[in-house]
Amino acid sequence: MSPQSSIGHYRIVSKLGEGGMGAVYRANDTRLNRDVAIKVLPGAFAQDGERMQRFEREAQVLASLNHPNIAAIYGIEQGAIVMELVEGEDLHGPVPLETALNYARQIAAGLEAAHEKGIVHRDLKPANIKVTPDGMVKLLDFGLAKPTEASAVPAGASPTMSPTLSLAMTQAGVILGTAAYMSPEQARGKPVDKRADIWAFGVVLFELLTGKPLFASGDTVTDTIAAVVTREPDWSALPKGTPAHVRRLLERCLRKDSKLRLRDIGEARIALDEPAVLPSAERQQSRWGWSEWAAAVLLVSTVVFGFLWLREPAPDTLAVQFEIGSPSGTDFTSPYSGTAISPDGRFIVFAAGMQGNLQRLPSRAIPGDVLPSGNAPLWLRPLDSSAAHPLEGTEGANFPFWSPDSKSVAFFQAGRLKRIDIAVGAPQVLCDGIGVGGTWGRDGTILFSSAGGLLLITSSGGVPRQVTKTESNERGHAWPQFLPDGKRFLYFVASNDPSMAGIYAASLDDPKQRVRILSTGGKAYYVPPREGRTGYLLWQRERTLMAQPFDPGSLRLRGDASPLAEGLAFNPGAASSSAFWTSDAGLLAYRAGGSDSSALTWFDRQGRRTGTVGDPAAYGELALSPDGSRVVAFRRDNLGENLWLIDVARGASARLTTDPANHSWPVWSADGKQILFGSNRSGGSQFDLYRKPAGVSGEEELLLKDESWKVPSDWSRDGRFALFTSRTTDGEDIWVLPMGEGDRKPRKYLATRFRERNGVFSADGRWVAYESEISGRAEIYVSPFPDPGAAPAVLVSTGGGSFPRWRRDGRELYYLSPDTKIMAVEVIPGPSFKVSAPKVLFDVPDFTFASDVARSWDVNADGQHFLVNATGRRGVLPLTVVTNWQAKLKK
Repeated sequence: MSPQSSIGHYRIVSKLGEGGMGAVYRANDTRLNRDVAIKVLPGAFAQDGERMQRFEREAQVLASLNHPNIAAIYGIEQGAIVMELVEGEDLHGPVPLETALNYARQIAAGLEAAHEKGIVHRDLKPANIKVTPDGMVKLLDFGLAKPTEASAVPAGASPTMSPTLSLAMTQAGVILGTAAYMSPEQARGKPVDKRADIWAFGVVLFELLTGKPLFASGDTVTDTIAAVVTREPDWSALPKGTPAHVRRLLERCLRKDSKLRLRDIGEARIALDEPAVLPSAERQQSRWGWSEWAAAVLLVSTVVFGFLWLREPAPDTLAVQFEIGSPSGTDFTSPYSGTAISPDGRFIVFAAGMQGNLQRLPSRAIPGDVLPSGNAPLWLRPLDSSAAHPLEGTEGANFPFWSPDSKSVAFFQAGRLKRIDIAVGAPQVLCDGIGVGGTWGRDGTILFSSAGGLLLITSSGGVPRQVTKTESNERGHAWPQFLPDGKRFLYFVASNDPSMAGIYAASLDDPKQRVRILSTGGKAYYVPPREGRTGYLLWQRERTLMAQPFDPGSLRLRGDASPLAEGLAFNPGAASSSAFWTSDAGLLAYRAGGSDSSALTWFDRQGRRTGTVGDPAAYGELALSPDGSRVVAFRRDNLGENLWLIDVARGASARLTTDPANHSWPVWSADGKQILFGSNRSGGSQFDLYRKPAGVSGEEELLLKDESWKVPSDWSRDGRFALFTSRTTDGEDIWVLPMGEGDRKPRKYLATRFRERNGVFSADGRWVAYESEISGRAEIYVSPFPDPGAAPAVLVSTGGGSFPRWRRDGRELYYLSPDTKIMAVEVIPGPSFKVSAPKVLFDVPDFTFASDVARSWDVNADGQHFLVNATGRRGVLPLTVVTNWQAKLKK
């Protein structure tokens, strides 16, 4: 918004500020000729009709707070909320005693009015309290406000709907609020009521009197939360002359057990005016006799003795655990690839898209599939706030990692390595790159995973140089992490040979001289010591997170490994499957996960489930035979990652491939007698093309082997040509492989600087449908074959698309939309290629697939039934965050 622009009849005057849930502007109400404040909501929220309806219901509840100490809400206009403009400064201390008590009375009065309406603020802090030039206190931004069950809710509104102007819904186990002002129950992720506001009132009053935050401990959110939960207030910090009744009021407000806390904020307001409301022990002494004193002494002795033995752990021995859910209306994407904690422990970034978007599971080839998350952006969440906001321009980003100063985030997006400064905005391209993880050194260099090894580049961009190179039988190098000296680094080596896979250490000075630290199937993080503690190496042993003392100087593990958390998400054989993240500040985050089992499920054109094929298993991509009698599917088990043949009618299944390497991306020949597939059995990061008879017996034939990563996508009806996607450091292109007995020399079909992939032949072989990102996102196009330049490409999809499939007679074309809908377009007969407008057939919200080039659904010959690899679950589980996790190792 710019000055003189308008929202309804409100003319924008100037910008006042900006936060996670929108920008705030000063505006003029041209009808009533008054200045107002307008908070403009982010476009993703304002354009969502369902959210806006809920938001309007919530605003109605908050608009009922008509009180002189609460900033008024005037209305909602075009995705913005119109509020009273409060001139003045934020509340701050220290101030004289009488001024502090005056402010406290007004704060209590405003809270009392809200509580009487059943509304709890839950984010009371000085930044949400304004003092006008004439000394009037105004409570602002009930951004985390929630009506209690007894609150009056407008007609038609759900009594369980949270009226939060930040659109951040509260769930059990989710911390909301600002760390230094949240109550202990809030910090523990427990349900809260008005007593949380009473606690915050006490913290604010303490700060007014002393000028110092009561529980801001250290430089990290971790320290602050630990202080809130365990540390008692330092009463000696109160100014000399603080009245006894004020001290007693603070003690009652700041009791960690909410059941022993002041019951009603109205009592605080009265106590400030009438000190006798909270009688002191001194005034009762004269009434006590010897027996009362003896009983009191015994009671005090017992309490002191019990406190010494049963007191809560000190902050440095307590681990606090809570959960973070995805923003309202969104789902997390992959449980493995889209999260990172800032080094200072103040922020977390994660990928989340609109509910129902594709959930992409981790790749098995490094850096083959980088787990693109559709159009889901990265979200930035300060850990002292409940509000997260999307980082502009990060749609489809993966594997983010932070700069050492916690001011910037690097990530992979559309075949490029990029960075974004969180306080500024637009992403900056550093170089081309498709990788699994990176690390940002204090000297401004970035070490990142890419095809064939690790590359090094400066944080300002340029031409990267090779640091490590994959050796024979290595699939790739991933998850690098600089050690404290800035020269040596850890990284994961993925290999089909278990004796080679694991965590290695090397140096930029001589990367060929490497040391194997640990045998494991995924990443490891080194967490340096804090406050004299031991440094630890963290890694995942299947679904258990392990921690073991590690000396980065000698590169040696010390002592025994200890379990730190159980039940983590896990995808065996996938280098990107470890589902945990940590930071130097002592913060840990991980995602729990259930079984990776899925079911090959039949759907009709209306989306009704009509049956399953075979038994549930850890399936990936699949393909139906031309006659529909069999399915060939990728399946992972304890014997490896192989292709299986499944009889559709009987459900009987048999292993097609048996090599311990990865076998994926199956394609049937037109006669159903052979299967074309990709495999990395030759070692290195490349996948090569193989052919095998469609039975449990028969020899496999190597068709194409080179240094690139390539997987097949289709085989022409006449058997003469196969299409495959080739990925190199230059990008992704579609190639043609002649399948006759003569020349097998491959040739390019489509090769541009944009990603093209997943090509499939039409029934007559005249056309190829494929994905291209020439428009900035994956869309479905159709071009002539064999010469794509013979006619302009026809755009088929609208709003994004992937994985095209033809009906066997060529009269219909199907694809998958970014929000997991099966789409269909009718092919109009004629000399040129024409199609109708796309239409939705059905939505598959629990759809899963193995990667961005691996099709995990297919359609039968007449287009009436679709076989889908369905997980039976929606979205990705919340993030579990643990502060001071080292304390858990002592148990």
